[in-house]
Amino acid sequence: VLDCGDSTCRFYRNSQGRLTLNGVVITGPEDYPSHSVLERLDIPIESLPSYRGKRVVSVGEGMGTLVDTFYGNGADVVGVDLWYGLSKFPRGYDGTKMREFVEKWKERLIRGDSTKLPIATESVDLYLSHGLVGNFQGENLDKTLLESVRVIRKGGEARQFGFAPEQLESVSQTLSERFGDTIQLEWKKIEAPLRNHWGAWGTNQYVLIIRKN
Repeated sequence: VLDCGDSTCRFYRNSQGRLTLNGVVITGPEDYPSHSVLERLDIPIESLPSYRGKRVVSVGEGMGTLVDTFYGNGADVVGVDLWYGLSKFPRGYDGTKMREFVEKWKERLIRGDSTKLPIATESVDLYLSHGLVGNFQGENLDKTLLESVRVIRKGGEARQFGFAPEQLESVSQTLSERFGDTIQLEWKKIEAPLRNHWGAWGTNQYVLIIRKN
């Protein structure tokens, strides 16, 4: 158990031997290569140069590839995760990788919680999360969704992958009741082969694209 600022970071290994933080597996490029993450977020690789100079936030970045990918294309990108800023890391190979990732990208990482982001209102052009929403239900999912809308500016987008078909109606209703016609919602089913640490992603194959009018 390590101090994560306003939260507690509980690290342990699951039955597959993967390091988890508060029940969520810490992932990296060996799990989700950049091209597959972009595909699931419905972002064509050829569109990346269009984000030059844009403010991009990847929430639940872990040791992922979105910060690297967008920074390499000139975006003003930051990653957000609960364990960034730790003064101590878990022991072993995973802890070493985490420390190296933070040291490499420390100017581009923010310690934060998806339900209460330390990011100014309407300051972001593109909000991204890959697989994050699959870890939440109920109030925490609602708070994460509301935060994604809060931080994007008018004309901005939030793209979040990992929804199951049975969630589409309730999520749409939650957002429509809160924001009305100030946002536009679009659902897309991603047909690419999807895997997680235990096998198939199953039905969690939808990306939600929110656009703020």
